[in-house]
Amino acid sequence: MSTLTYQRLTARAERTILRLVVENREHAIGALELWEDLVTELNAFGRTIYEADRVRLQALIYGDDMPAT
Repeated sequence: MSTLTYQRLTARAERTILRLVVENREHAIGALELWEDLVTELNAFGRTIYEADRVRLQALIYGDDMPAT
């Protein structure tokens, strides 16, 4: 059994978001929300790298239409 690390989780979320944003933006948003929930469980929430990854993943979905944070 493999261990799900923050890095692996984030890489998987990125691939999923890239796929879903083409098919259905709302589903991509749901994938981002799930990533945030799982990151919280890994106690990575609030770390500097988390903030940078969150902005990067949001940009994949929203592009220039980024929501206010």
